[in-house]
Amino acid sequence: MAPKKELPQAALDNANPNASGVPLGILRVASTLNNNGLAFIEANDPSSLGDYEVQPDLSEELNILLNEFGVDETVEKLSQFADTADAIRLVWEHLDESYVSVGPNNTDLNEAFVQLGLVYVDYLENGGDPLTFDTVKFEDGAREQNMHDNLLGNITEAALNQRDLFDDYGSQVPQEYLDRAYYSGNATAKGGPDHDAVRAFDYDKGWDREDYIDRFIGEVDDRATNNGDGEEMIFGDGNFTDNYTIARHEGAGIELALKAKERGEGNYDAPVDNGDGTFTYMVETGEDATDRAEWNIDWAATVTEAGDDSVDDFEFKFYVDIDPTIEEELVDLSGSGTQYYDGTFGTVSDWNETDLQNSWNNGFFGPEFFDPDTEGQYAAKLEAYDDGELIAAQTIYVETMGFTPPEDII
Repeated sequence: MAPKKELPQAALDNANPNASGVPLGILRVASTLNNNGLAFIEANDPSSLGDYEVQPDLSEELNILLNEFGVDETVEKLSQFADTADAIRLVWEHLDESYVSVGPNNTDLNEAFVQLGLVYVDYLENGGDPLTFDTVKFEDGAREQNMHDNLLGNITEAALNQRDLFDDYGSQVPQEYLDRAYYSGNATAKGGPDHDAVRAFDYDKGWDREDYIDRFIGEVDDRATNNGDGEEMIFGDGNFTDNYTIARHEGAGIELALKAKERGEGNYDAPVDNGDGTFTYMVETGEDATDRAEWNIDWAATVTEAGDDSVDDFEFKFYVDIDPTIEEELVDLSGSGTQYYDGTFGTVSDWNETDLQNSWNNGFFGPEFFDPDTEGQYAAKLEAYDDGELIAAQTIYVETMGFTPPEDII
């Protein structure tokens, strides 16, 4: 539930309709807000039953305002007593209640949503924070859409044409918003091309979203593979491309991939998902060769196609833990990464040493720092920075057979 917004009494001091001409609907909204505050309940809140709700109910007041002034002027007038974002939320929720009641084919209602979308674009272009954290459509396991994607989805060229409104409104929508993909929030669309496209669009705009990063266990992006063919990693023959724990920032266009493998042999079993975005690989204790552990950590930091427009701003960091206990003593091994280039994706200067990968064995630290026969737990971390700001990270733990964590963390 969003926090209540209390209005200062000063906002109402001159709100006498006889003296100031303030419309009755505005007075009612202002009075209600001043007395009770305003709360927004998201659609994924258990108390909302799947609908985005506003408390208290201001339907009667909003009907008065919208019938008299239309969408854009109603938002403008409401903004005298609530910030513009809350005014947009109020109008959207009111329109959506009608949409649920009358269905998708009411022309007047569809026009109202388009008009609100235009107001929202103006709000965004003047520095307003995107409404990406308001979940407005929700069905557990089937759909989760935020208000931002819903509002902008109503003014795409495809949506306007579908509703026969392009001739009336197409020229009023900036071209980049007409071209923006529509993301429904449906489970079938999650992680798909339209979801990726809206995330890339929003990231380039500098907007915040909570769904920029996808995490999974699987294969690396083809750009991290030799000749881009998806068969082997670039850093050496026989290095498989699967069983990686992967964090992909689809807005920025970067991929971070980490895994533990059996040195000289191949993959271990799939790692354990720790439920917090990290993963644990179970490996063998002991030497594969003199002072070399049985296991290696393979890592790859890759700029994907979506990141080509800002590749020079990216920097990757790779860290490995040399403390066998649950404490971490991380060593920066970013310099151990090799920049690979096979002529496929641009010139060497374009990459600015930001597309890196390699394989690491803790035995490389030397016997004074690492004993492969010691049972333990070791962390490995891969981080991505955009213009100096941390935007994504991936962490794995390598746990040798026989290691027992302290009881207080089991």
